[in-house]
Amino acid sequence: GLGRQAADAQPGVRELLASDSAETRIQAVDALSQAAPRDARLAADLAGRIDDADPRVQHRAIDVLRSLGPLGRPSLAGVIAKLKSPDADVRAAAAAFVGSHGPAAVEAVPALVAMLDAPEPKLQSLAAQTLGRLGPEARPALDPLAALLSAPDAEVREAAATAIGGLRLEPDAARPHLAKALRDESADVRRAAARAVQRFGPRGAVFIPDLILAAETKDGAAASERLLKRFERGGPDPRSVPELVAILDHEQDAVRLLAIKFLRLAGRNAKDALPSLERLADDPNAEIRKQAEAACKQIKDGPGSSA
Repeated sequence: GLGRQAADAQPGVRELLASDSAETRIQAVDALSQAAPRDARLAADLAGRIDDADPRVQHRAIDVLRSLGPLGRPSLAGVIAKLKSPDADVRAAAAAFVGSHGPAAVEAVPALVAMLDAPEPKLQSLAAQTLGRLGPEARPALDPLAALLSAPDAEVREAAATAIGGLRLEPDAARPHLAKALRDESADVRRAAARAVQRFGPRGAVFIPDLILAAETKDGAAASERLLKRFERGGPDPRSVPELVAILDHEQDAVRLLAIKFLRLAGRNAKDALPSLERLADDPNAEIRKQAEAACKQIKDGPGSSA
């Protein structure tokens, strides 16, 4: 309880790391972490507790090592090995430690992928979150992460969507998976997918059809329209024109209007959409007729690249 004022007691407390009592060893770990929270010697002391006979001591030692930041990095290999521990709390602590070291912990990818199959949703989520923090080095985990987008637990699906966004994939590679998450029944999962799309910047324009379709639910409409505004200046990817044309047949007028809007923003790149837009001149919705006419005019007369 004395914290740093107990520094002079460290030698005596350090001896208790070898006590026969697991409870005493745990208290020794805690006392040392409070007396010398940034001491390199502490990192060495705790490294020896990673393989303690009691998983509670392992768990606590790993947690404290994580709090040491770079000082704990020499223990990375030993902690990665604990990702296969039979104790769920130790695996969770190890995953959190690995995640705190980012891409430097690439060796942990296979063990983290294995954790995605854990029966506990908490461990699945933590493994997914950790893989997302490892960046491109974790790309081999894409398929098992994508499989978790169908998990029954919403927190697991949310973690998987976030992780896929962290792999720094090409937009086309990420799109099939994030498009699914954008239409998830859980608002948290949809928000995670939207944040992942934002990470692509202007290259995320390939997601415009998916964002438009995500607007078909009342609570998804506002979020989708906010994100779509980011792409108004650059317009849609020309490859998206056929998908936008298909959306013109959607049952909801609000969704159709968004498709018309982005076909208009595509300019001459959307010339193949003209027949479909012109047919909307007979649509029962006055606003759709108006916007379709404006889109046809801009596609015919307005600017647009031929890329």
